[in-house]
Amino acid sequence: MIFMSNLKNIEKNSIISGSASSFNYSIISNYSTPFALFLGASNFEIGILTSISNLLSTTLQPLVISLNKKFSIKFICISLFLLSILLTFFISFFSFIGIISVSILIILITSYNGIYSLSATAWASWISGIVSMKKSGKFFGKRNFFTGLFSFIATIFAGWLLGLFNGINGFSLLFFIASIFGIFSYFYLNKIPNISMKEKYKKIIITKFSKPFKKFLIYMFLINFAVFIASPFFAVYALKFMKVSYEFYALILSAEIISAFISQLYWGKIIDRFGIKSVMSVCGVLIAFVPFFWVLSPSPYYLILANIFSGFVWSGFDLSWFNYLVYASPINERTRYISQFKIFSGIAVFLGSFLGGIVAQNIEYLTFLWFTGLQLLLLLSFFLRLFFSSLLFKIEDLKKGKKIKLYHAFINFIIIYPMKGLLKFGHIFEAIRKI
Repeated sequence: MIFMSNLKNIEKNSIISGSASSFNYSIISNYSTPFALFLGASNFEIGILTSISNLLSTTLQPLVISLNKKFSIKFICISLFLLSILLTFFISFFSFIGIISVSILIILITSYNGIYSLSATAWASWISGIVSMKKSGKFFGKRNFFTGLFSFIATIFAGWLLGLFNGINGFSLLFFIASIFGIFSYFYLNKIPNISMKEKYKKIIITKFSKPFKKFLIYMFLINFAVFIASPFFAVYALKFMKVSYEFYALILSAEIISAFISQLYWGKIIDRFGIKSVMSVCGVLIAFVPFFWVLSPSPYYLILANIFSGFVWSGFDLSWFNYLVYASPINERTRYISQFKIFSGIAVFLGSFLGGIVAQNIEYLTFLWFTGLQLLLLLSFFLRLFFSSLLFKIEDLKKGKKIKLYHAFINFIIIYPMKGLLKFGHIFEAIRKI
């Protein structure tokens, strides 16, 4: 049992560890594609970079359950996390000595993402056993605030560093700094106490899951497929098609991070008031329009506006599906449910990004109507996301709140409530000005 005094230390160590880990992961996830492009990667290789990573993490997910039979969940988490940090250092080292290539980078990034994903699965099971459901909103809300802040800092810092150090040395130094933050994160992660958690270990068979969870699983599989057909190529579109600099690319990413960061508390309150499904339905429809707005952007500056919108709707969607996953997972089988979810999501991401890589390679010089190359791929993702969002209405609401019709939810969540917030902010700003 975790006492209140220990919970404060756990919160502190979790925030420090999560912030440093967020710095590390933001650099790897946001700058592995630019690094691959710098090394001369093709569109197909960019697709492989994402698809194989998720295939590896997917096929290894049952390993977390098997290891948990012999080792504590904490030992599994920190061991896998340390291994992922070691891979970050290898990327920097191989770049520094000049033996890095697209193939080596794909192997290292793929291994990092796969192992990091397994560590994240163990962490979710570990921390959910420490923090009670009643305190989880406040606990994760505070932690997400700092992880979002450090993700923003990492993104801006990386853009500045790559602009300052042109060439391979800039990427080598960037990944070295990421590995240092990873080691710092590991140190504080190891301070969090272990828990004794006995789970029912069963074969991973979808028919054994509850009906609400199955519907949720099917929807998330399809939406992840639709998203990741285009997701690996947003960076390619910005850097190659729109020809932005690394510094401006960092601004585009930062716009999304800041927007998501600011929106976290807003969506958390909306979920508490109106339930999970209403937020997931609204945001699930709106995330379809992110690639559409990218295609319509006439200049790189409009990509910043598109990513502000993206951060706002994705923060609501991510918060709602994660809450749904927790509520749909029995506490005594949570590791198995989370692992199963990651397996299905990983397969979807693999299929989507692999197919996206093939399509991107073959339509690079194709023109249809007013659109060309990657614009066609982004539009394909838009139509698939929009089509699969219809499945949201079949998902059961596990955490019900105040009843609201869907069209009212769209108007209130996206226009009225944000405008009220802006007006309140304006009043505060005016009061400060008069002091």
